[in-house]
Amino acid sequence: MKSRFMPIVLVLTLISFVVITLHGALNTVAAQQDTAVSETESLQALANGRLVPVDPGNRSDNLPPASGNSDTLINLPDSLDTHLDLTGEIVFASDRTGPFNLFAQNADNIGTADLLVSSTGNDSTPVWSPDGERLVFASDRDGDFEIYLRQSNGTEQKLTNNSVEDIHPSWSPDGSRILFTSNRGGGYYQAYTMNQSGNDVQQVGAVANNVLYPRFSPDGSRIAFMRASIAIPACDWNWDIWVMNTNGGNQVRVTTQLGGDIYPNWTPDGRIIYASCRNLISSNLYIVDLDSSIETQVTDWSGDELHAVYSPDAEHLVFNATGDGNYEVYIGTWADGTSFNLTKNSAANLTPSWISQSFAPCVGATATRPILMVTGWSGSEGLTSLSQDGQLKYFINHLANHGYVEGCNLFYAKDVSPYHYLYDDIFSPDGRSNATIIRDNLCEYAAIAEQKIPGWSGYFDIIAHSYGGLRARAFLERKDLYERDVEDNALGTDCQDTGRVYVKNLFTMGTPHGGEWGLLPFDWIIGYEAVKGDDSGFDPEIPAIWEMLPFVREWQNIGHSQPQNVNYFLMAGDARDQVEASLTPLLLAYYGWPFDTVRENANDFAVHETSAHALATLPGNYPNIITLNTPDLHGQVPSWLDPFGFLRSFVNPSATFEESICPYMNLAGCQFFLSNNANGLAQNAEDHNSVLEMLTEQSQPQPMPPASVMDIKSGALSNSDVVTGQFYLAGSGSSQIMLAWSNGGVDLTLIDPIGNSITNETVTNDPNIDYIYFDAGLGLTASYHITNTLSGTWTYTITADSLTEMAGYRLLAIPPTPIAVSSSVPAWIPNGNSVVITATVSYSATTPVIGGSVVARIRQPGNSVEEIPLLDDGNHQDGKANDGVFGSVYDQTSDGGIYSILFTATGNYNGEAFERTAATYFSVAPANANLGGVYSDRGISNNSLGLYEVLEVSSQIEVNAASIYVLSAELYADSIFISHATIEVHLDTGKQTVFLYFDGDDIRQAQQDGPYTLRNVVLLDESQVTVLVEAADNVYTTQAYSYLQFGNLSEIYLPSIIRH
Repeated sequence: MKSRFMPIVLVLTLISFVVITLHGALNTVAAQQDTAVSETESLQALANGRLVPVDPGNRSDNLPPASGNSDTLINLPDSLDTHLDLTGEIVFASDRTGPFNLFAQNADNIGTADLLVSSTGNDSTPVWSPDGERLVFASDRDGDFEIYLRQSNGTEQKLTNNSVEDIHPSWSPDGSRILFTSNRGGGYYQAYTMNQSGNDVQQVGAVANNVLYPRFSPDGSRIAFMRASIAIPACDWNWDIWVMNTNGGNQVRVTTQLGGDIYPNWTPDGRIIYASCRNLISSNLYIVDLDSSIETQVTDWSGDELHAVYSPDAEHLVFNATGDGNYEVYIGTWADGTSFNLTKNSAANLTPSWISQSFAPCVGATATRPILMVTGWSGSEGLTSLSQDGQLKYFINHLANHGYVEGCNLFYAKDVSPYHYLYDDIFSPDGRSNATIIRDNLCEYAAIAEQKIPGWSGYFDIIAHSYGGLRARAFLERKDLYERDVEDNALGTDCQDTGRVYVKNLFTMGTPHGGEWGLLPFDWIIGYEAVKGDDSGFDPEIPAIWEMLPFVREWQNIGHSQPQNVNYFLMAGDARDQVEASLTPLLLAYYGWPFDTVRENANDFAVHETSAHALATLPGNYPNIITLNTPDLHGQVPSWLDPFGFLRSFVNPSATFEESICPYMNLAGCQFFLSNNANGLAQNAEDHNSVLEMLTEQSQPQPMPPASVMDIKSGALSNSDVVTGQFYLAGSGSSQIMLAWSNGGVDLTLIDPIGNSITNETVTNDPNIDYIYFDAGLGLTASYHITNTLSGTWTYTITADSLTEMAGYRLLAIPPTPIAVSSSVPAWIPNGNSVVITATVSYSATTPVIGGSVVARIRQPGNSVEEIPLLDDGNHQDGKANDGVFGSVYDQTSDGGIYSILFTATGNYNGEAFERTAATYFSVAPANANLGGVYSDRGISNNSLGLYEVLEVSSQIEVNAASIYVLSAELYADSIFISHATIEVHLDTGKQTVFLYFDGDDIRQAQQDGPYTLRNVVLLDESQVTVLVEAADNVYTTQAYSYLQFGNLSEIYLPSIIRH
């Protein structure tokens, strides 16, 4: 045995000696170099992507000669410097004007570059986002290197802001995360990711050396990086290429040879291309296959080649080389190995990134009518793609099976927000309402669709989730945004780059068309505006809350109308059966919810079926709708809450899309489910109530159901805010502590009366407490369900850890004792009228709570707050004395708008102190204007046939305050509905004349002669939140007309111009 293995041992010993000797010599050289290279010089080289040269005195003698080796894939440029006609733009960093700034250069435009980003510092390592819309780079313009984001419109955003070095940014394949390296931990550089707003920063594992130049693999599953114990990028230091999983696990060394293996990037097929210093002096490009470990040499030039990146079509390679004495940008062609010098500039030109400017065909994008996806409540500010949307991301796969590819014929509505009004541009941030934002998105994507969809007709479909349906409707129903064109007589929107753009279908999933009061588990945030504290007048209002209230929704619905030729498909979910049958923690929210409506009335946990289908009650305004029913939850719950996938939502799995959307889009492979069409399109316009009947209903007391709720704290959060405080819970038994907020990332932690800390992590080991988190598309909710409540003082801490904008929040408790408060106020009253306010305190439906006190805190439209006591003495509109009903009359109603009320009931019941709250709203008509009562009519004809295209009815409005007004009315022949007309217009003070235009085609199709009656006239003030000013019925009778005098026959006999 000894004689047999002795030679092997000797050989291994010899090899080890040689390796150790070489490595020691190499480290000695590096150590000597380390003392010769300043920290500043090393940092600048590292951040800008350069190499620190070996001793200049030795370098020229040791450089290998330029190779013509045919075994390499990219050869030296030929003497003619030939190049192809390439497309796309290459951005790189260059110090040609002083410090490193970013330049852009067309791929076929040798030597000519445009300054893209300029600052007084060094701007370096630019990388295009996957969609080509944004550029991420590092800059030390503020003294240290930070990560910056540049939008396509030239605006820049500083994503990191600290005193350490943040460098080498790059993108995840879906564009949702930015990967970078930082020494913020105080030791080695480590890899981190953040979202594209600079928030939600997370370290990627932990590596016992420097992690630099990290790059995601094409499938997003791994990260490649260069690793060493020193932070000097040099050939004569032993840098290696490593890969790890995106969570930092499974760290694997890829390269093992001596010398620097540096600046890795990925090939489209999942290999790594990097620069390797095999001779310890200069670098060449290599590609390594991670599965087989087979390496292929790409270049063998004189000098350094590094920073290789593939072209968008993968046919070419752009990289840096120093063969001409400085860093230049070269482009090589894989097919024939040719290359050329693109930059031809005496300065350093580093780290190129290539974006395609050509609209290449989209593989798999076979559907010819593009889709715009509109997200729900929290909006999409800071998001740019479906993959970043927690709810709509599932549609990427749903739609891929039917020929849709994001960026080709599938698009995401960016920038919509709960802080923007639906209709009002003036009072919305940056002067854009959600309606205008949707229009801007459509126009932006129309330019792409026109390039990428052969023969595109100009039509979109819109699929909207939750509140997103109201945003889409606001665009379609604003006559100045979606209007009739005089040439093609079709409703559409004008886009500067593409002409007219149209919408064929609008699909809404769980959209609260009829509004909600905040009585369901997923919509608790609606109470925020009523309960926010007295000192919160400076908090930003959330218009989405006001515009969700049922009486606001009702008047917006009446004041607007569905565009002709746009179909509305309204989906309502009833999730009660599936939740009752599921073995998930959602059962706790279902049975423990304080309002019975979640169990008694069809709902999806955020929106009632009656609200989702509310437009069906206004067939004159909305004649072309289909109402659909599904068993869905409002949104997708987290996988940890439903680990076995029992629960179905509008967005996931694909059943709702396949059954309720796909059949109406005429897509290949769709099956039609007849059960979903039970409600059909046909509606009877005579069945709905007149506006005066609706007004009478709103003027009556609107009782709210009782709830055992205690509001603890509310207000607004900015990123990194921490709010802490205490509250008292009395009694034993089960309770809930709930936090609802409008958007972003917020955490809630508790400390119980005996000092135990309660977090979403610690409850996993506590059988007494369950934690539930919902992000279901209508605000966010986190709650702790406690089985055995400790009586005493509790402490809460609310932490905002990843907000891109301020977020309204509401913290409340459902105590163990079922004492509840219910309220009753009218939804609407005329200006200056007094309003009766009542509140009932009860232990059960038959047991009132006697004694105690109730205070109503009323916040007026101008944010002033007044508190009034409610009394149970039989003399304040409260019924009998000592019956648990408290009342008062409030007469400070001269300001038109929406008033919020927070009721607080306190007292003692069976020897136990209690505090309960309830919230509600009512509206007061503004004194801004009134119907003048003066009307006239005439037919208008602009065609050669002499037929009236429209019946014009003028109405006088007496305006006391300039504002944006909506006038809406219906036209009848006796009791038969003919047509609906509405107009939105800015009116100055004085007597103003407004014109309504009733469609001549409607009159002709009704086949009813005049005279016609003007009915259901509504005047709304739509500045900020919509408020009813006045309503009237049967106000005017027109001249006598024959229906044969109306119509647009030219539209029947002449070809329609769809696009121009």
